[in-house]
Amino acid sequence: MRKVIGFAAIMVTALIAGAAWAHDVVVWAEVAEGRLMVEAYYTDGRTPQDAPVTVQDVDGQILAQGVTDAAGRFSTPLPGDLPLVIRVDAGHGHGASAVLTEHGLGSTAGSR
Repeated sequence: MRKVIGFAAIMVTALIAGAAWAHDVVVWAEVAEGRLMVEAYYTDGRTPQDAPVTVQDVDGQILAQGVTDAAGRFSTPLPGDLPLVIRVDAGHGHGASAVLTEHGLGSTAGSR
């Protein structure tokens, strides 16, 4: 049976050229069966393919890196203890960051 330590969603908006809002990026993350599972998509349903994903500890040390697949997903063995900072760079001003704790997905940082 799959034990989920944390599961939540967070929506982050992106700002383009300081004036116009970009598409929202949604990031889902959970820990299941010893793996960190991340999924990213735009609110219009498209998925960011080959988007860089960085997983860091709260001190900023990089613990894992990779890219999303065609479905906007990234998975890795759990790279360290929670909390973990998850960053997805969907390009062209689209991106999201969140902190995954034992209670779920928490605080965010704005898009670039």
